[in-house]
Amino acid sequence: MTNVVGGAARNIAVTAIGNLGAPLAAFVSAPILARVLGVDGRGEVAAITAPFLLAVSALTLGLPEALTFFVAKRVSQPGRVLARGVALLFLIGAIGTAGIIGLVPVLFTGSSAEIAILVAFALVPSLIVGGIRGYAAGRGLWKLISVERTVSAFARLGAVGVLAAIGNLTVETASISIAVTTFVGGIAYLPLVGQRNASSPQDPNITGSSGRLLSFGARLWFGTLAGVMLSRLDQTLMIPLSDSFQLGIYAVAVSVSEVTLVFNSAVRDVIFSEEASGGDPQRLALASRISTLMTLVLAIAVGISTIWLLPLVFGSDFSPAIVVVEVLLFGIVVGNPGSVAGAGLSARGRPELRSYALVIACIVNVVAVIVLVPTLGALGAAIATVIGNAVAGNLNVLWMKLCFNVPVSDFLVIRMSDVRESIRLVRKLARARRINDAEGKPNE
Repeated sequence: MTNVVGGAARNIAVTAIGNLGAPLAAFVSAPILARVLGVDGRGEVAAITAPFLLAVSALTLGLPEALTFFVAKRVSQPGRVLARGVALLFLIGAIGTAGIIGLVPVLFTGSSAEIAILVAFALVPSLIVGGIRGYAAGRGLWKLISVERTVSAFARLGAVGVLAAIGNLTVETASISIAVTTFVGGIAYLPLVGQRNASSPQDPNITGSSGRLLSFGARLWFGTLAGVMLSRLDQTLMIPLSDSFQLGIYAVAVSVSEVTLVFNSAVRDVIFSEEASGGDPQRLALASRISTLMTLVLAIAVGISTIWLLPLVFGSDFSPAIVVVEVLLFGIVVGNPGSVAGAGLSARGRPELRSYALVIACIVNVVAVIVLVPTLGALGAAIATVIGNAVAGNLNVLWMKLCFNVPVSDFLVIRMSDVRESIRLVRKLARARRINDAEGKPNE
């Protein structure tokens, strides 16, 4: 069997370290926001930033993933391909910004409307940084990506902490801080300016024209849009379906539960790039099982600590979020195998299959949100998320079986050898962390 530790493990470890920054920063900053702004104020910040965060993920048209795919395939003239991708993202971002501003009078009133307009102007740089990240992933520059994500995460934490310390943390300053720190880490990619891609030979038969980028991206994008809606639309719908208190509870629960996505995100990103450059079904399935096992361990740890730690850190007003966290953690574990399987589908040139799964799951999720949130509030939104994750994950695994003959059990059934492999991977992660600390710079 393919040894993940011997192959992609270091990249997964480095990426996991970078991914850890965002949820940790959110976890630390969340109680600050909650205590300073209160439940209603935290809910208002979530409502203002939800359309922007939805747009950041929804308006990429799949271009960052398309850049990863073609660069990993050793496309000819990758620098020009990146320039085309950035130009397309700039245009899309400008249109999206205008769209958000146009919707503001419908969604908000008073000072919230003014804040939402300011937040919207962060969309263009956020999309562009996402495109550059996709290019860097295709080149295997995982340390650079790790630095970018870490800078953004701790910039957000620093902004919230400083504003709270000087008594200037308000709904406006919190919302703007969240928006700006979605792209500020992009300074990590400055070393790429003017740099030639000499790390691997280029294939003149693989071109990355704007048309091909959009073609691949579009097949993946409508699924990405559905996936974003699956994870973000519930927060946007909660105000009309419930109230700001329930949204504040749910926003805190989401920020706590997302800590467990660190390893899954790292595996999915690295495996997508690795599989695009050369598919290996055994490696893909093994990565899925290890990702699920590690995510399960993290979910158990977070779930147990949440019971006593959440009220202590966030305040007793947020105690209803405990059960919501537990439900969301269950949904994350359930959806994990299918998340990695979806990366395998995209890497094999079938991103539309992953997209179909996400679209179906999104429809199911929206129906569940509409039915459950009016009566159950935040808990109803969490249950709807579990249902959506289960539908998307199982469909991805099923399509890997039908189209590429990878057995369903290879993704779902944990084996003792996976436990040993996971232990070796944890050691690899720790070793990578020590190396990062010693070097103090990204490895290109």
